[in-house]
Amino acid sequence: MDGPARRTGASDMDHVLIGPAGVFTLNTKNHAGQSVWVAGRTLMVSGKKQRHLYNASHEAARAAKLLTRGVNAPVEVTGVVVVVAPKSMTVRERPSDVVVVSDRQLLGWLSDRPNLLTPRQIAVITAAAYGPERGTGIRLPWWTLRSCSTNSPGCGLSWTARDVAARDGSSPFLSGLRFS
Repeated sequence: MDGPARRTGASDMDHVLIGPAGVFTLNTKNHAGQSVWVAGRTLMVSGKKQRHLYNASHEAARAAKLLTRGVNAPVEVTGVVVVVAPKSMTVRERPSDVVVVSDRQLLGWLSDRPNLLTPRQIAVITAAAYGPERGTGIRLPWWTLRSCSTNSPGCGLSWTARDVAARDGSSPFLSGLRFS
């Protein structure tokens, strides 16, 4: 979420992606030039423990709960911590419920995801995510939410490059992410 809607809740979702590969909450962390180390439930930046994994897990669980209520069917959401421009990133053990990638790895990671959602499921979840009138309370501004289905013009089954960056350009690493 961006702006006031983002600050009113306990969550700090930076971006939500909805597409054939599933639903993802992205929490971007600018640790430019710093060393990042991940092992299980621990993420450290330059030797200092951070709460990024806990927060990303909480955000994904909250989005899943709200979207599940909004569509009246289970919606799985994967939390993703995107580390922007780290000097190095070492993953000794992957967290069990959250994905950690660098901004350079994000596009490849998304591209490698298997297709899990049908165009109909994508449409229903997207409709629920767009606002409180749909019952979710997520209130995502249109520029933070991107959905894609195989029936939409310009959309295919792979994640490749259009419309995902924030309207104000505040997330330049997402500008290379597009849906083909």
